[in-house]
Amino acid sequence: MSNGFNILEVTQMAINIERQGVEYYKKAADSSSDESIKAVFNILAEQEKNHVTMFSNLYDVLKDMENTSDDYLFDENVSRYFEALTEEQVFKGEELHNTPKITSPKAAVEEGLKAEKNSILFYHEIIKSTKDERVNSILQLIIEEEKKHIVDLNTLMKSL
Repeated sequence: MSNGFNILEVTQMAINIERQGVEYYKKAADSSSDESIKAVFNILAEQEKNHVTMFSNLYDVLKDMENTSDDYLFDENVSRYFEALTEEQVFKGEELHNTPKITSPKAAVEEGLKAEKNSILFYHEIIKSTKDERVNSILQLIIEEEKKHIVDLNTLMKSL
């Protein structure tokens, strides 16, 4: 990992990961024939959508604070680069083919817990490789949000 990411870039990576999660869980829900498993995957997709909104709002605030152009982040090549950085880090496409092996709602929640833990590990790797305290602060904020998601998933698990 490069230590040159700025706060807008790491926030954009977080948004990308959450979008990948929405897509992953929607596909998992669509591929399941069990309504209770489908319901869990739909809950997971909705939680990821909430994070997309939250992190997008954070991005907008940071962009205003930075008072800098972020046009480069939306250049096709740069966008693909950041997607490539995050792709397969948390939501692994090949695992989507294993969702038929998920035979219970609890197993679906475990899939969500694994993804949240992977995202936290990903963000910690960036923290280890950067010296920018502002970037670290934003990453800590994102990690705290992911930890809340783990608590929510543990609560959901206990209710099943």
